[in-house]
Amino acid sequence: VPLAIDHMSAVPPQDRHAADSPEGRTPPPGALLYWDTGSRAGHVALAVGGGQIASNDVVVPGQIGIVSASFPETDWHARYVGWSTPGLFPRGG
Repeated sequence: VPLAIDHMSAVPPQDRHAADSPEGRTPPPGALLYWDTGSRAGHVALAVGGGQIASNDVVVPGQIGIVSASFPETDWHARYVGWSTPGLFPRGG
C-alpha cells in the first residue's frame, strides 16, 4: 500500500485499534502506529515498546530514529489515528 493512511484502512477492522478506543493508546511492540499529518500520505511508525517508536525523518532526515510515541503529535502537530496488530501487512488493490 503506497500511503500510510491507506495502509491502516486496508487492515481488517478486527486488527485496527482507533486512538479513541480503550486499547488505542497502548500499542504492543511491533505494532504499526498511524498519524494524520494533514497531507494525503500521513505517517506510520513501528512501536518498539516503552512508549517509543522507530520512525524515519524524526532525528535525522532520511534515517530511522527512536523517539517518544508522542513525537509526531508534539513536534509535527500530527493527529494520532491508532495502531494495527503486529505482523499485518495488507496488499493494496
